[in-house]
Order: sequence, then C-alpha cells, then structure tokens
Amino acid sequence: YKLYGKTDNFDVKIWDQGHGYSDNIWNTENDWMDKWLRAGKDPLTIYRDPFETTLTCFPDGEPDDMKNTEEVFTVPTPVWTVNNKQDYEAMRTFLMDKMQKEIIKTAFREPDAGLAEIRVDKKDEYLTEEVALKIDNGTLVHKGFFLYKPGGARKTVILISPRDVNESYLQELYEKDYLPRDLNLYCTEVTGTGHNPWEEGVGFVYDRFAMLTGHTRTSLRVNDIIAAAKTLSQKKVVDPAGIYVWGEGKLAVAAMYAAVADSNIAGVVLENVQDKHIGITPVKESHCYTAVFNILKYGDIPQVASLLWPRKIILAGEHKPGYDWTAGVYAMLGASDQFVKMSSSVPEILDQICDRDLVMAGKMVLCE
Repeated sequence: YKLYGKTDNFDVKIWDQGHGYSDNIWNTENDWMDKWLRAGKDPLTIYRDPFETTLTCFPDGEPDDMKNTEEVFTVPTPVWTVNNKQDYEAMRTFLMDKMQKEIIKTAFREPDAGLAEIRVDKKDEYLTEEVALKIDNGTLVHKGFFLYKPGGARKTVILISPRDVNESYLQELYEKDYLPRDLNLYCTEVTGTGHNPWEEGVGFVYDRFAMLTGHTRTSLRVNDIIAAAKTLSQKKVVDPAGIYVWGEGKLAVAAMYAAVADSNIAGVVLENVQDKHIGITPVKESHCYTAVFNILKYGDIPQVASLLWPRKIILAGEHKPGYDWTAGVYAMLGASDQFVKMSSSVPEILDQICDRDLVMAGKMVLCE
C-alpha cells in the first residue's frame, strides 16, 4: 500500500512470527507483486476501499490472511456482448491475440515432446501401454497408460488424472465403457498430479517460482496437455482429428485452455468445472490452481470457452450459470448441438464423443 500511495487504507500491525525480511527480500517481493498484479505496465489500481484484513506476509500470504485480497486487486472483467457472427469474430480475434501475447504464450509454441513406451500388457482384445510423456528433452516426465484396440485409427480420449494413474482401474474402465464404443483411452498425469511435485505442503513455493518465470500451475498443465495431444496424434491407431480432452474441476480449466491453443483438439469434456477465475492472488478458494496471467483484463472462463466454437464442449456434472453465456454464443452461431450439458455418466459422455448415430448390437454400442 505504501508502494502505491495508499497508506491511509491500510492499518498494519507487526507480529512476532517466523518471517524475517531483509531489504533485498522486500525489494524482490515488491517486484514480484508488481509483475504479478499488473505485468509491469499500468499503475496498480485498488478497486475496493477500505481493505480490512490481516497480512502476515505478502504476496504469498496464508489463506485466511488473503481471503479478501482478490476483491481489491482483481481487475474488473470486460462485459462482452455477442449478438452476431461479426461480434464473435471481433471478440475471438482480440482474445486470441491476447492469448498468444500475454495469457498462455508458450502454449502456442511447437512442443518438444515424445511418448516413450515402457512396457506393454496384451489382453485378448486390446493392449495397455505404460508410457512416459517426456517434455523439453526429458526435463519433465509424466507417467501414463494408453489403452487401445489394434487396427485402424480411432477417436481417442485423453483423461487428465488428478492423482497417481492406476492401471487396474483404467483397464476396468476401458473394458466397460471405451472398448465397446471403439474408443482409445490415454490417461496421463500432468504437472502437480500423481508422481510430480507440487504436493499440498509446499505447493505455494512452486507457485511462486513458476510465477517468477512467467508461468502458473495452470499454464504449465496447458503445455502438458498440448504435448500429450500432439505426441498421441502421431500414433497409427489414433485418429488425429478425433482427440478429446477430459478434465475435472481445476484440471478442466487447463483442458479448456489447451484446446483454445491447439485447434487440432476436437473437443473437451469439462466436468464439474468452475465458470470464473477466482482471482489472480493465491486465496483460499483457488490456491492458484486455475490462475493464468492477465486473463481478467480481457475476459473470463465463459469467453475463453466460446473460443472453442464450433468444436464440441461437453459440460458434465455441475452446470455453473456462467456457461449460459457460452451456450448462447454457440446457439447464435448455429452450433447448439455442439454445446452439451449432461450428467457425469461416463457412458452418456462417451456416446456424445462418438457423435452417435449409434448402432445397437446386443449390449454393445458401436460408434460409426
């Protein structure tokens, strides 16, 4: 507050605690705050007055200390009115430019990635490959399993795992729901899930280091998903025009941004996904799990989702009201059938990915 000339709005008390800051550390943190909150450009604006809370340290602040910070520093999001295709194209051109220049810049670069086969388990009807997604010459390695039926190229679902990938569970899931629909399944860990770092106890440390290098947890996950899609598309048993990404909760946000950056992703399943970015600070409700740089200057999640038109969006589970705006854009552009709201039933979701016309053959559901 002193740094930005607002000392009258902040009453500070010094507490005995374990954080000791020298001038160098304060200067570093002020520089960090400056870049994080306003990208080093326009002067910081405080949007609510007064601000009542207790901060023990800023900007990493404990969750209870930071509970109101987003209301003060979050930039008011523009309201977009899209009444026709011309309005949409103008918004899309503007937002895609910002995506490439300010929001998820590295997602538009060709990924340096490969999918290494570790071992193969052969079943009667299908194969299970344990694989390692290696990114940036093996600097990042994400464990995964690819389950497929040998033969022609098929539609493939990339399932983003929120925890350690479990081979037995995936085989059961594949046999029950994917194999009868002639779909491939690739389940992978991403940054911060499974065998990767970013565990809860020290997650804030990784968040800070990522931000200092121009990344958030979500932007790193976006890159992981794009790398997975592009390496998978090179496999002969994968239809490169039929790759869908399925994410739940905070991982669904990363899946959505990945599809925005990679137009070769055919569609997304967004399960129990939020409809707005909580804020740009690590408050209790978000822990920076879904934050990306600068987005709230230009739009929010419903606008980002609309950039996927005319590709398929399956909104599964809880349906947040913000997506009514996205659904309205799809309907106005004549693609209401490509924006689907439904339950979290795996068979029903996969039927949508199959794009039915479905052919019933006994208890087997086959996709044309």
